Amino acid sequence: MDGEADGMSKRKSDLWKKLVAEAAEAEIDAAASVTVEQAEKDLAAWGFDVAAERAKAEAFLVQLEGRVSETRVKAAPPTELKPKK
Repeated sequence: MDGEADGMSKRKSDLWKKLVAEAAEAEIDAAASVTVEQAEKDLAAWGFDVAAERAKAEAFLVQLEGRVSETRVKAAPPTELKPKK
């Protein structure tokens, strides 16, 4: 009898995992279909200041670009290999 119970428990567990995976896929599909305009409206409705968050992101990217440029300037130029005579 325990074997049957274990088998049924495994089937229930597998079914639950399948249902969760399908629900996750549906949520991913729904999120992927949202337009930028709709996402911004949703975020604003949830209390996010979209313009402020975008400004923070832009400032971060500018700072990041500056660091990359500084790194390139500080890096030694590649050395050229000269053929031996």
